[in-house]
Order: sequence, then C-alpha cells, then structure tokens
Amino acid sequence: MTAGWPRSVAAVRAARHTWGPQARVEFTPPVAYSNPMDDYSGRTLTADLSDASDSARALRGPFLRFGGKIACLGPVEVIATDNDNSLVARSLREAGDGRVLLVDNAGSRDCAMVGGDLARAAHENGWLGIVVHGAVRDTVELREVPIAIYARGTC
Repeated sequence: MTAGWPRSVAAVRAARHTWGPQARVEFTPPVAYSNPMDDYSGRTLTADLSDASDSARALRGPFLRFGGKIACLGPVEVIATDNDNSLVARSLREAGDGRVLLVDNAGSRDCAMVGGDLARAAHENGWLGIVVHGAVRDTVELREVPIAIYARGTC
C-alpha cells in the first residue's frame, strides 16, 4: 500500500466533499504497474470510488494503449457521438485543466475519433488522457504524445 492514498472508508468519505458533481476516473491497464515518475499520492482511485458508491459503474475492456503515458487520473468529460469527431476536436482544442476525455463512439471502427494532431492539441491544452470506445489513427504519432490514450482499436 502506498503512503498518501486514501484507503480507509473515512478517508474516502472525506474525499467525497472534493469530488463535486463530476466523477473522477483512473484508467490503468489490467496489469501490475509501478512508475515512480507518476505521483498519484493524495488522490482517490477507482477502486476506492467503487467501494464508496453503490452506483459506480465500470467501463469494460479490452482497451489498447496508444499514448506515451500508461495511466491517467482526473475529472472525466464524456462525449457521445456517432462516427463524427467534430465535438472531440472542439473539446481537445479547449483547456483540459487536468481532465480525461471519454469518447463513446459505440465501439465503432468506421471513423477515427483521435489522431496525431488532436492528441498533440490535447497535450498542449492540458488534457491528461483520452479513452475512446471506438477507434484512433496515427498510432506512431500517438505513442509520442505524453498523455494516456486508450481505444478499442484502429481504423
């Protein structure tokens, strides 16, 4: 157990006051991972949120990793779309303020929601991660962008 993580029920309840109306998301791969360069101390993680809330839901995998970072943690912004990435582009070109963008494209691989240009814009504008229930493109470029990017696949 890492020092600083709120593991007790009392600590999770106390942390609820800072969550506000937006949920927070932690997206990590389903393997053991430890990187001292990523400091998540003092943050409430997904397992703690799930334990503290009867209404918590999980987004089931598998998701493939495309970004330069392996994990992200921050408030989540959700966009639902039908093979149109214009809302995604508009959002990623605005200030991310440490948020994670979740794009629900119903798992479709007919249209890429994020490519190299949008991933770079996301990083430059302060987004910490992008999770796409659908497809991405420009995978070589995505790997060079230092944010977490996960998707169902490519198109």
